Amino acid sequence: MNKILIYVVTSLNFLIFLNAAAQSKKNIDLDALDHWPGISSPRLTADGKYASFLIGKDDKSNKVILLTATDKSWTEKISIEDTAYGSLVFTTDSKYAVFRTEDSLHILRLGTSDKKIIPGISWFEAYEPDLPFLVFTLKGIPAVTVFYDIDNNQQLLRVPLNHWITSPDHSKLIYSIAEGSGERLYWYDCKNKLNKMIWSGKQITIMKFDKTGNQLAFIASGGTGKKPSIFLFRVTDTMAKEILAHGTIPLKGEFEFSDIERFSQNGTRLFCKVKADPPARHPSPQMASVDIWNFNDPVLQSMQQPAADPNEYAAVLDLTSGKMNMQGCTRDLWRDIVNEFSDDWRLFAINGYDNGEGYWNRYSNFKVIAVNNTNGEERVLTNDGDRFASSFNFSPDGRYVLYFDWVCGNYFSYELSTGQKKNLTGRIRDDFSAPDNFRIIPFWSGGGERMAGWIKTGDSFHALLKARKGIWRISLDGNFEPVCINKQEGKQQPLRFKKPDIFLENSSPEATVFEDGKPIIMCAFDPAIKENGFYLIDPTGKSAPQQLFMGNYVFQLIGPTFHSWGHKQIVKARNADIFLVCRQSSTISENYFVTKDFKTFQEITDLHPEKGYNWLSTELVNWTLPNGKVSQGILYKPEDFDPSKKYPIIFHYYELMSDFLNLYMPPERSTCVINIPYYVSNGYLVFTPDILPTNAGAGWDALNTMVSAANYLTRKYPFIDAKRMGLSGHSMGGYKTNFIITHSTLFAAAEGHAGTANVSSWSLNLWNNGGSQSHTEIGQYYLGHSIAERPDLYVSNSPVFYVSKIQTPLLMMYNKLDKGPWEEGVAMFKAMRRAGKRAWMLQYDGNGHALNSGDTLATKDYTIRQRQFFDHYLMGKPAPVWMTRGIPLNRKGLDDGLELDEHIRTPVGTLLSGDARERQWQLGMQGDSLLKRSLSTQ
Repeated sequence: MNKILIYVVTSLNFLIFLNAAAQSKKNIDLDALDHWPGISSPRLTADGKYASFLIGKDDKSNKVILLTATDKSWTEKISIEDTAYGSLVFTTDSKYAVFRTEDSLHILRLGTSDKKIIPGISWFEAYEPDLPFLVFTLKGIPAVTVFYDIDNNQQLLRVPLNHWITSPDHSKLIYSIAEGSGERLYWYDCKNKLNKMIWSGKQITIMKFDKTGNQLAFIASGGTGKKPSIFLFRVTDTMAKEILAHGTIPLKGEFEFSDIERFSQNGTRLFCKVKADPPARHPSPQMASVDIWNFNDPVLQSMQQPAADPNEYAAVLDLTSGKMNMQGCTRDLWRDIVNEFSDDWRLFAINGYDNGEGYWNRYSNFKVIAVNNTNGEERVLTNDGDRFASSFNFSPDGRYVLYFDWVCGNYFSYELSTGQKKNLTGRIRDDFSAPDNFRIIPFWSGGGERMAGWIKTGDSFHALLKARKGIWRISLDGNFEPVCINKQEGKQQPLRFKKPDIFLENSSPEATVFEDGKPIIMCAFDPAIKENGFYLIDPTGKSAPQQLFMGNYVFQLIGPTFHSWGHKQIVKARNADIFLVCRQSSTISENYFVTKDFKTFQEITDLHPEKGYNWLSTELVNWTLPNGKVSQGILYKPEDFDPSKKYPIIFHYYELMSDFLNLYMPPERSTCVINIPYYVSNGYLVFTPDILPTNAGAGWDALNTMVSAANYLTRKYPFIDAKRMGLSGHSMGGYKTNFIITHSTLFAAAEGHAGTANVSSWSLNLWNNGGSQSHTEIGQYYLGHSIAERPDLYVSNSPVFYVSKIQTPLLMMYNKLDKGPWEEGVAMFKAMRRAGKRAWMLQYDGNGHALNSGDTLATKDYTIRQRQFFDHYLMGKPAPVWMTRGIPLNRKGLDDGLELDEHIRTPVGTLLSGDARERQWQLGMQGDSLLKRSLSTQ
């Protein structure tokens, strides 16, 4: 008994100590928002023994480079200007770090304090053949560029150059020097220190090496034609040779070479572009200047100009025969969609004017063809097409094209040598279209982004394709029985898997190819409890996935989230299996860890600004919606939380939010919605729910979610004040704010920015040049019908028709550069003003859909006004002058109105006369009737 008593007393004392410690911390203030540091720009040496990071506030100039050994045996910190850091590099021999501070170049020998400083530079870049060398430009007139051998402390070249490039292995250097009105081109062998002139002429525009670095192609003036020609230099040549003159382009009209894309892998072909001079237009002065919109136009007039054909065509030059094969010259709107991994074929999309209308306009679907690069033969892959060109992939050996068919929801392979097409997934009982829950037609799902990689097996390749239940290994010839390689028996909510996003320094993006039989490391996420980590997957599918590490952290989030939060690239050492991984949690800031096996992680950075402030904690909440489904949300509470107090709460929403349970959110000035750590630190609770879609539409789903969540939370948690609940939404969330306050009186204050007020006018306006119809019919509003089919849906889902029901004061931000949403904001504000409802609309010059984070004045101003608004209605603090009295236009930039009003305690309506108030009451009664009728149609 005594032991139990001692334990209870000890525990109580510990809790009292923790609460006292939390209360002694500062609340996050505006100064903290302006100076909150973070870690960015992680880099590893090729051997994985050293790493570098940039520490500081993103939009501040004073930052620190942290250089450290990955075993933490050595550390160096250097203060720099952030504009210079982008060029910090490690040499590939892992000996040096090279970076700038102001106008000086620093060469630091890693693991030591030995440093060489070269002053007076304006720019630098590092390249590494067998011996590392730098290229930097010294200030002066004319500016001089120096090629510098680091190990030998030797200037290899010192020239006032115009252009320069290096070969893929950086062993050869091509540079040009001005000569009168023209240029001379030089070839420099960095290994053997041999330098020779290979061409002279008027002007060079494009230069490209082949894969080996032994061939160079470039476009330059000064050949035999009137316009630029293509020249070729081989390492065995004395001088570059003109291989294609302007006059040899086999097309009618005036064409010129506009680009060199690449050499073929074997160096025998050159892929380039030719462009026609724009046709001369001479409108008749006798004709009226009139746009004629015809109901049979395949493309809206508003979209025809942005989609105009630039008259640029692809061409393939056979370097052996000298024959040029033109591609895309006989049809309108050819679009080169895939050009990787195949030297023999190229994929083009033809027509497909406005893909946003592809679900109803037959002219919007594009046809995809494969064109043979040798003889110009064309093969039609699909006539229906695909909304996302990334759904088309060459296999790494170039023998097949893999693509997704939206109509039947399956993947197909097309064998280029035979023209044979096969349905690869038709017999698999899984959903490969996998819509993200906010699109009601598969045209809008992410099927094309669901490639998990390739497995090399013998002399062929198997595709790894993600579906709703798992990742499937599938052979492109159809001779291998499909296998789910991450089968999860008995899990109601399967783990989500994806290949980790890994960055490798100085590498070009390539398809992920795994070795057959070698286990695959995959990033994993548990959607039920929000744990994140890594698993080992057997590529044969014979063994169950093996957990390496899972925890209440974020490494890389997986799933249909609306924000890029939680996505930090993993950095791999080029020559070692050593990785830098960013790990974070809701209570611990982002820091980097070193791992070799994704099981154990050694912390290599130690930045924890949150420890000095009253931070937050998170709780995953599950509750039942009116339709019986269970939704999830995150409840944020302050570190100094006291359950005996009553707290105001703000609901912040978009679509799906609960996956962010373990996400670290840095304090920063508001660009649209509330910054959660800032508000929680200052005495607010915040709840971020998942809005699950039904066939009722986005507005009704948001209403049902928010009302049911508010009722559940206030019943379960006595510390939530039901009379002090607020709303915060932006863009689609702004529309949902408008909808909720026109259908519920639960909330004491709301902010809604850049959201729709009238869905009918929004669907028919020219936002995005006219693409908003698909947005309302099959996109985020998911109404499922056109306005002609169901006009009642468009009325019942439009908040502006129900402003008479509003009792919640509304803070709005709509900026003029946002075009369509700006007009929606004006409509909502005018309707509320006419009805005598409390509304304020902020418009910031020079800003668009949200505030530019770099606009310090605007973001600071908005952060203060937003907080004053919520503090007044949810905390009971006095209102500022801009809310009680307003700021006339002629005082813009002179008075900010941020001071608290000493005479008017709270804003009250003054515009409506007595007769108008009576009329408003009558309209309210009519609004009740209209609302009941619209509800009866749901």
